[in-house]
Amino acid sequence: MDHGHDHEHHHHGHDHAEHGHAHGAGDYFLEQLLTIFVSGAFGVVAILMYTNRMLDIVLVDAFHPWVLAGGIALLLFVVIRGIALWKAAGTVAHDHHHAHDHDHAHDHDHVHRPDCDHDHGHDSPGVHHHVHAPGDDHSHGNIFWRVVVLAFPLLLFCLGLPNKGYSQAWLDKKLGTDVALNLDGSGVAEKGGDTIQFTFDELNASANDSAKRAQYEGNTVRVKGQLRSVGSGEYTLFRMKMTCCAADTIPLKARIKTPFVSQFPDYQWVIAEGVLQYVEVPGQKQFIPVIRVKNAAGLQKASPE
Repeated sequence: MDHGHDHEHHHHGHDHAEHGHAHGAGDYFLEQLLTIFVSGAFGVVAILMYTNRMLDIVLVDAFHPWVLAGGIALLLFVVIRGIALWKAAGTVAHDHHHAHDHDHAHDHDHVHRPDCDHDHGHDSPGVHHHVHAPGDDHSHGNIFWRVVVLAFPLLLFCLGLPNKGYSQAWLDKKLGTDVALNLDGSGVAEKGGDTIQFTFDELNASANDSAKRAQYEGNTVRVKGQLRSVGSGEYTLFRMKMTCCAADTIPLKARIKTPFVSQFPDYQWVIAEGVLQYVEVPGQKQFIPVIRVKNAAGLQKASPE
């Protein structure tokens, strides 16, 4: 007895499954491409922030090389992942094309006779075998929102942020209110000799060491910082010290005493040169460096840092 087997319905169901998995693979590769793009952008931004000195605003110098190294490493990983994804996409496309050709080769009706010598195995209706494409078991509906969140820092960089240092209001809050010291006395005896170039860290460290106070007091010193008037020819000379990042910045302070009225506005960067003295701050049991500037030449306008 002849019996015909029509495979058209079963074949249609298999095509539908292949279409669904092809769509899943497309979502997977789209997600991977967007992730690679964002990661590569972060690597480029890290390198650019290092080269254009933008990191000076937000991070201490010691960490700048690490940011550069991280950006370079991220770009290397992006290249490696991009090559791997390109090869995976080619493999999936080849397998899909091969399966499509195989289906067309077997898409025909034929009659099986009782004397056929091959087995007729049939799956249950609706059951089919297939190979899962990458990402079949994932939902990719949120990928675009994730990219938007990740891209927000990149957008700030494209807008040129951060683009400046501390605001005056922020500086006022950090500095607090400075009380004028009793600096109208004659000061200290000058030791003469060469002018000592101090950093602000060195100047503040010397005030906390009795041996260094004895060593440096009376010497002519030069230091760079920002001015803020206290009154009566007295100024706070300060510099903001970043321990790690902008969030932990603290002010380092000294005082300037001069007989003339400075022509510089508050928060102007200057190089101050004068005789160094250490004065005990009333009620605090600590010393503060005081630079006694003799004339207008002792305060010179300097470039911001």
